[in-house]
Amino acid sequence: MSELDNLQVSVALCTYNGEKYICDQLNSIINQTRKVDEIILSDDNSTDNTLGLAESILTESGIAFTIIKNKSSVGVTLNFKMAIDRCIGDIIVLSDQDDVWEKNKIEELLIAFQDEEVIMAFSDASAIDKNGKTIIESWHKRIGFMQSAWTEKNWIDAMLRKGHCPNGCLMAFRRKLYLSAPDIWSGEYMYHDRWLCYSAGLFGEYYYNDKPLIRYRIHEQSITQGSNGQASWYRFTSDIDDFDKYFEINVFRQNRVEILRKVSQLSNIKNKKYLSEYKKCIRMYDRLVKIKNEDNKILNILILFRSLIDGSFYYRNTNRNQMNPIGRQLRILISDIIYLLRR
Repeated sequence: MSELDNLQVSVALCTYNGEKYICDQLNSIINQTRKVDEIILSDDNSTDNTLGLAESILTESGIAFTIIKNKSSVGVTLNFKMAIDRCIGDIIVLSDQDDVWEKNKIEELLIAFQDEEVIMAFSDASAIDKNGKTIIESWHKRIGFMQSAWTEKNWIDAMLRKGHCPNGCLMAFRRKLYLSAPDIWSGEYMYHDRWLCYSAGLFGEYYYNDKPLIRYRIHEQSITQGSNGQASWYRFTSDIDDFDKYFEINVFRQNRVEILRKVSQLSNIKNKKYLSEYKKCIRMYDRLVKIKNEDNKILNILILFRSLIDGSFYYRNTNRNQMNPIGRQLRILISDIIYLLRR
């Protein structure tokens, strides 16, 4: 028996009116090449037959399971918190209700945890439509996810500056990551996967598997990919004034910074060098907000120069398709000065 065989694996699965797809997803979890040890299903007060179908399949599976039914809807983030709270495995794997796992998902992700420094592992995905037809071979390539940054461990740039974060449905993480910060979760700022991803950077290392280990289902009722979810993201980045557009200050970035601010205040942080980058990212955002509210143009320009000197200005440019060497930073600084003088 290998060391990996000794790791207990819990699946935290959240549902809400998911009767259309829950059977496919549960069967894909149950039939893994490396069996999971328990499935914790937290339901956010479904009004359809999601729970009836799930209980029938889980009872026949031979896998330990727990079903939690919320008396009222609490939202995605807190629903996942309730599921994770009940997980007892060494490794916790998150699951949405409407995807389909490849048979070797657990087996592939567990390889990462041979390295004791790895605290979170995640993979790529293919994408399917509501009927299960493959429509995208690589989800990460489609959305411009910086795969090379994660495989080469340059995730600071990918995550902090460009805002890249793996979907929760692609994640597996050590339970101790959640235990390091169980009380900071809320639905106030952003989804659960952001909380986990940003916390992981301070307590361990990431492992990226570039294989598509799930079939990520895109359909109209999807929380993030449906029209309502996409409209929410659009409002986050579009409903802003000219200054905010120029300096890339939007609700999405604000929420990201607020999570970083909270996790950077946790105790027993392991990766101090990463913590300093978190603080630079926060500092740059705070300075941009200060500049917006300050009428003194000379003072504002000095703030930008100070940011360049202390390294915070690296996080001024959040363009997801650009690298950010010092030459580009200087060009952006000159452009910012011209903008402020004309403002």
